[in-house]
Amino acid sequence: MSRIRIMLLTLICTTLLLFSSSAQARGYTFDIIDLGTVGNDTASYASSINNSGMVVGTSVDTNGDTQGFLWTEYWPSNGTMLGLKKGRQNTYATAIDSSGTILGGAVKKNKTESGIWHSWNPNGNMSKLKQMTMAYNINDNGQILASKGDASQTYIYSIWGGHNPIKVGGDMSIKYASDINTSGNVIGETELGTPYIWNMYNNSTELISSIQGSATDINRSNEVVGTKTGDVATDGTVTDTGESQAYVYRNGEVVELGYVGIGTTSEAYAINEEGLVVGTSNGNAFLWSEEGGMLNLNDLLPDSSEWSNLSVASDINDLGQIVGWGTINGQTHSFIISNIASAPEPKIIFIAFLSIGIILFRAIQGIGSKS
Repeated sequence: MSRIRIMLLTLICTTLLLFSSSAQARGYTFDIIDLGTVGNDTASYASSINNSGMVVGTSVDTNGDTQGFLWTEYWPSNGTMLGLKKGRQNTYATAIDSSGTILGGAVKKNKTESGIWHSWNPNGNMSKLKQMTMAYNINDNGQILASKGDASQTYIYSIWGGHNPIKVGGDMSIKYASDINTSGNVIGETELGTPYIWNMYNNSTELISSIQGSATDINRSNEVVGTKTGDVATDGTVTDTGESQAYVYRNGEVVELGYVGIGTTSEAYAINEEGLVVGTSNGNAFLWSEEGGMLNLNDLLPDSSEWSNLSVASDINDLGQIVGWGTINGQTHSFIISNIASAPEPKIIFIAFLSIGIILFRAIQGIGSKS
């Protein structure tokens, strides 16, 4: 009987160690879905997700021709990519708002045109945005950031009409505008490479004057994320850092987010209302939170996963669902990640299994004493 005791005790200790080390290595769990491609296309790139879990992006075939796509788990696409084509050779989709309005465009006869589709009729014709050639983003008020002609100037265009397109930046010399929130705050970069926040209603401007770099997303709380490429001193002197680093700007302060993987490159693409940030760092998709710092999403993949790398996380909604793209079975496919949760703390697991082990060991002792 002593031999049985030793064998069972060894088994208990081994189980404790395995569960403890596994929980420590993972720390989190999540669900991931391969969104695939449109038809026989070979690659797809998800660009935006709304709070209903609708995903849009662009699918590419072997000839380099593109189709904007819509993916939803249920109606109307039932987990299959629907191509946004309808008479146009190459289409793309850049954003989707809460009502299901899809923003994108097409290239037809070497001319670029911007427009919208609707999620309830993705196979319908694209409604062109008059005078606008390139569309960038849309907010939940139906206000669109788009450019005319050579894209040297960005305008705010309302899909509901009622006014002429508003020039972004007023008299400020801007280089680019990338996002607009429901308060009418627009972000982008000035000609000097300084990120800015400009309000369309009162023409006020706030410069993120301590850095040079890009501004890519702004939430309703006016928190901004982007990529820092240089430092700006109080006297205006610019120092190129020689690297790029994701940042979040809030309450007048720039918070640098760091890196994952090997190297000193990170870029932030989106921030949700909880302040969760996603992007890419050294070829790895990441999720950043104030509590947990930067998390490499590849570290969450199970050992049996067909995904060999999650390279970019491009957007995150207010439910914490993340979209992006990575490599699966040798092809670049879009993904959606949901149900991210912290695994039980190793201490909790250890205590639970230790208690079980003590109970079993005492039971074995009782059996041995009776025999």
